Amino acid sequence: MSSGTQSQVSQHETAKLELLMERLGQGRTLRGDVKPLRDGVFELRARVGRRSFRLAYAEVDDGLVLLALHFFFKKSQVAPHDVKLAVDRLRDWRSR
Repeated sequence: MSSGTQSQVSQHETAKLELLMERLGQGRTLRGDVKPLRDGVFELRARVGRRSFRLAYAEVDDGLVLLALHFFFKKSQVAPHDVKLAVDRLRDWRSR
């Protein structure tokens, strides 16, 4: 990880996230990979080493499209503002 910052994602972490997103798209998630949040928003959970990542997403158009709404590092609990941001983005997308 360059310059040691927490906000950067290493190549290994990126590869793990891409694999999880591919499994999600194919409907091959494992127990613990996905957690419902609220209002049709789910989180895809990835742990790489000591860091945990979350991708807030929604399945739309009869599950044919995975809409990534927000990506964040998990610290202890999912912050309400992260969930609200994802829900707001989904609501905005559906209103178009």
